Amino acid sequence: VAYGEDVAILTGDGLYAAAGPALRIGDWRGRAVTVCRFTCIQITLNDSCECYGTRLIDLSDEAFALLAPLSRGVMKGGVSWP
Repeated sequence: VAYGEDVAILTGDGLYAAAGPALRIGDWRGRAVTVCRFTCIQITLNDSCECYGTRLIDLSDEAFALLAPLSRGVMKGGVSWP
């Protein structure tokens, strides 16, 4: 667990995501991104997705499960990076 701005950020191996067009800026592959819902996780962008509209990112099952039950399928949250 890493700590930033009064929020614990969960980190670990296997936390990956595919980036939608809005996140594919510059040298984006391998970028560490923080995704928050009720807690925050740090993931690595390793692929691209056709995420359009309000969908920015497609989290791996392991990453999604830290934020919501997999059965939920889609969730609202925040995405940020330095």
